[in-house]
Order: sequence, then C-alpha cells, then structure tokens
Amino acid sequence: MGKHLKHNSLQDVLTENISLWIAIIGLILIVVGNAFSYKIVKIKLDELVANVGALFLIAGLLQWFFDNRARRGFFDEIKESITGSKSVADSGIVRYYADSKMVDLSDQFLTSDRLIIGVNYSAKLIDSQISSLHNRAKSGKGMHILIVRHNSIAGEFLRADYNNPDIAAGLNKIRGIVDSFDKDHLVKIDEINTILRYSFIIFDRCAWIIMGTNAPGRRAVPGFLIQDRSPWFEHFENDVTLLIEKCVCNDR
Repeated sequence: MGKHLKHNSLQDVLTENISLWIAIIGLILIVVGNAFSYKIVKIKLDELVANVGALFLIAGLLQWFFDNRARRGFFDEIKESITGSKSVADSGIVRYYADSKMVDLSDQFLTSDRLIIGVNYSAKLIDSQISSLHNRAKSGKGMHILIVRHNSIAGEFLRADYNNPDIAAGLNKIRGIVDSFDKDHLVKIDEINTILRYSFIIFDRCAWIIMGTNAPGRRAVPGFLIQDRSPWFEHFENDVTLLIEKCVCNDR
C-alpha cells in the first residue's frame, strides 16, 4: 500500500511538473519569437514561434491550475468523508437497522449480566426477542422491564395521542409473555409515570435504541446499536438510570 501511495505521489509530481514545463517552454518560445525577425515565403516565422509559445504558456498554466484545483477538491472531499465517519464512530454507533425487528441480539442476551428493557405499552420489542429471552431465563439471568402505568397521566396522554389504543391489553400481553418463560421469577417489571421518548434494551457493553414515531400508523422503525465507553452510550445509560430512580411507581 505504501508503494502504491508513493507511486501515486510521484505521478502527481510528474504531472504537475509537465504542466509547468509546458508553460516554461511556451514562455521561452515567446521570448525567442520576439528576439528575431524571419520570413519564409509569406510565413513570419518569428510570429509563428511566439504564437506557439503563447499557446503552450496558456495551455500549461491552465492545466497546472485545474490539476491543482481538482486535486485540492478531491482531497477536501476525502478529508470531509473521513472526518464525518470518525465523528459517527466516536458517537458510539456501531450498527444501524432500518427495521428494528430484524436485529439479532442473542449473544448480548446470553453474555450480559445487565438487561434493562423499556417500552411504553407495545409488546412488539419483547415479542421480537422472545427466543433470546427464553434462553436467558434458562441460563438463570434476570432482567428488568419498564412499562408505562396504564392509569397514570402518561397513560392517559398515550390514549389521547395514539387514537385511543388499548394500553391495558398491551401491558397484559407483555406480562403474559414474561410469565411464559419466567418460571423462576427472575424478571422484575416496574411501571413508570412518564412516557418513554424511545424504546431501549440496555446491556453491559452496548445499548439497543429504537426510535419512536410522531405520526400515527404502522411502519418499520429504525434502531441503533451503540457501544459502551461512548458519548451516546453514557447519555442513554444515565437517562435510564434517572428514569428508574425518579419515575418508577412505588405505590403499586
């Protein structure tokens, strides 16, 4: 790779020097053409040499100018692309799915000691990971699930905002799914007094974040897998920690 880059650099230098040499030759021809006066038949050789020199000079300078400008623009585009990619990588995003239901997190379900799942009232996220949840329960690992309290202010808002959905039925479905595999009572379900702005699964070393929708209607929802030790992971981890501390109902 180093030899290839070196070759390209040498080629760029030669191309640039050729353009300059063409311009220099043109300048020399202009000087030579104006230094003598000679006519063959009806052709003024001095003017011909000077005009050819002017053509070489203009062509060489234009070639040098456009080569440098194009090269500068090319490297600017590469720099912008690298900088943008590094910025995204530094944020913590390691994977993106256009349809969050298509993600496979089975490895994280089995290896992570911590598992916190947050949804408003829909059972889709939990149902889509049912196999991984069953396997986790068999391994003896617990989990914490956060759901909206159906008779809270948040529940009333969801009913009004989402065209009167059956929140109680959704919450009961979640509890039914959990009961199907939680034979050893390893799952803790807490109700919260606030609306979740996003659904999530928090593991030890990564977080699965599912974007919400503003407009009503069923459609694929994207999701992001975020690695630990990154600004986004710290943001979501701290947000969920505060959610548990301040919004979990204690009077159930």
